[in-house]
Amino acid sequence: MKRAMRMLATVVTVAGLCGCGKAGKSDQETAEPRKVSEAKSWEPEMAEQPDLSNATRTETETKEQAKPKNDTGAPPKLQTTCPVDGGRPRRDCFADQDGLRVFLCSTTCSREFGKDPGKYIGKMEDEGFTVAKIQTVCPVTGNAINKAAYADIASMRIYLCSANCVGTFGRDPGKYIRKQMMEGVVYDMAPSGGHNHGPGGHAPH
Repeated sequence: MKRAMRMLATVVTVAGLCGCGKAGKSDQETAEPRKVSEAKSWEPEMAEQPDLSNATRTETETKEQAKPKNDTGAPPKLQTTCPVDGGRPRRDCFADQDGLRVFLCSTTCSREFGKDPGKYIGKMEDEGFTVAKIQTVCPVTGNAINKAAYADIASMRIYLCSANCVGTFGRDPGKYIRKQMMEGVVYDMAPSGGHNHGPGGHAPH
């Protein structure tokens, strides 16, 4: 009898110890995964998203600020009035300033423009007009122009960089003229009296 009681007490003690071990292990297992889960949910929400959003917004704002005035990618708005007195500008009456060309309606307006070019150029820009650019590069290659190589078309003198480009240009002049005009480039007037291809080569009719 005493022996049986001792065996029963031993079984109860062992069972109790096993139960305590399982309970302690269970508490530990439920605590640790929660910490891992919380760490994973914190990283993308608190660390990554705000930084990425701010970086994208800053880059966009910087690009917008770097754009020149009236540089919207739209076709140029050609000058239709004299900036001095609002008259009709003449192609043979113009003033050049810092690589730009402004057409005027009379010699009187030319003199007035010369007193304060920046004022009138700024007025044109404020009204949305594209101030014409003097041609400085070959429409075929983009290299600097050589005024000895040119083609006269539709009363315009288009300068090129070499005799080779005169031939290339002549095969499809409209393509090259259109491209530069979309950039706001304006050409010199060809001398009156006919079709002239210059000493650099011949552009086909």
